[in-house]
Amino acid sequence: MTAKWLVSLVAVALCSFAPPVGHCGNDRSDPGTPRHFTAATLDKVVPGQTTKMQIEALLGQPWRTTHTIESDAPGAEVWEYRGQDSEGTYRIQIEFDSHNITSLIAKIADKTGQAPARVAKTSPVK
Repeated sequence: MTAKWLVSLVAVALCSFAPPVGHCGNDRSDPGTPRHFTAATLDKVVPGQTTKMQIEALLGQPWRTTHTIESDAPGAEVWEYRGQDSEGTYRIQIEFDSHNITSLIAKIADKTGQAPARVAKTSPVK
C-alpha cells in the first residue's frame, strides 16, 4: 500500500514539472513570428523619451538583440521585432542610448531593406 502511494506522489510531482500542452491565456508567442504593429502603437515610441522598459511593455520581447559597432567596440544596444502587414513583412529596429532611452526607431520593409527612421533630437552644439 505504501509503494502505491509513493508511486502516485511521484507521478503527480513529475506531472507538475511537465510543460503544459495546448495554449494558455498567458502563453508568450515566438518573438520571431511576424506580428502586426499598428502605426498608432509605433507612434508611442518617441526617440529621446521612451525607455527600454516602456518598449518592452508596449511591444513585448524583442525578436533579437544586437549592438552597433563603433570603432571595433560594441556600441548601442539594438532591439529588433518582426512584423507583417498588407505590404509584406518588415523589421522594427529600435536603438537605445547608454541610458536605456530610445535613440532611433525604424520600420524596415524586407523587400526593400530601406525605411525612414525617427531619431532623437540632439541639443544644438554651442
